[in-house]
Amino acid sequence: MSRKATRSRTRTPIGTGPFEFESYSPQQSLVLKKNPDYWQKDLPKLDKVTFKLESDSNALLMDLQGGSVDGASIANNVASQIGSGFQLIQANSNSVQMLGLNNSRKPFDDVKVRRAVSCALNPDEIISTVNFGKAVRAGTPVIPGLKKYFDDSLTHAYDQNTQKAKQLLSEAGYPNGFSMAITVPSNYTVHVDTAQVMVSELKKAGVTATIKQVDFATWLSGVYTQRNYEATVISVDGTTLSPRSYLGRYLSDASNNFVNYKSPEFDSVYKQAENEPDEDKRVELYKQAQEILSKDAASVYIQDIANLNVLRDEFSGFTPYPLYVFDASTIYRAK
Repeated sequence: MSRKATRSRTRTPIGTGPFEFESYSPQQSLVLKKNPDYWQKDLPKLDKVTFKLESDSNALLMDLQGGSVDGASIANNVASQIGSGFQLIQANSNSVQMLGLNNSRKPFDDVKVRRAVSCALNPDEIISTVNFGKAVRAGTPVIPGLKKYFDDSLTHAYDQNTQKAKQLLSEAGYPNGFSMAITVPSNYTVHVDTAQVMVSELKKAGVTATIKQVDFATWLSGVYTQRNYEATVISVDGTTLSPRSYLGRYLSDASNNFVNYKSPEFDSVYKQAENEPDEDKRVELYKQAQEILSKDAASVYIQDIANLNVLRDEFSGFTPYPLYVFDASTIYRAK
């Protein structure tokens, strides 16, 4: 194959989905057109769909109200301002929002410090103030919706206890607390707002936290890939609805282990679970793996935030899925 043909394919990708690629403007939009040869009869309903990349929630709100955007995944602050003419569709996001702690970076290489931070925070306050109660509390990286594997006994393993947090910090050698930076992708208002609540709560325990807002591309390279950070607020989802998808990233040698957690005990239990043929025993092993993460306070697991979508009233057919997708193939113009 010639180099010219290879370049052509990367610019005009071909797939077997309900839509075909039409055009892409970097950092602006992706345009898809109906695939006339799609295998499922009567789908997609729409002839063309444009996915726009919005700079922030304010820009998204303006475009929704102005009529240039017909549907979107939105944050609570946008939902409360959207006005009439839209239908609000709520479902679980099936991702766990967390305060990710870089376990290889001081002072978070000390389990007592990580436990202290866990004790300083109040997930219920974050849920009520940031998300207006539209979330499910989570004490592990496994989503609550994965009920068979989710260990709900760990949900309140670290209820807020400021005095205990101070005691743990003193035992770790930080009687006067310490300073930390929380790196947050600025395009996610919910994570920025969560970090602001955390700053206030951490201050009560003697920890001075500042928020460092970066664009998402910088977050991906600096935090997720290079792991050059102290703490971060982000929601982590899974590629599949399986415990492996949520727990596998905590293996010591996992390439996506961006919190740098390392535990031979966790590695051993997780691998036993992967190879266990008996389903009941496998469930118990995955729960044991979650208990180890909780004991080690690998990070602070806050909530599964409700996934809110809006669709203009003239459209119908939107289907929420248990994974982070926006399926446009079933949407049709109803009016």
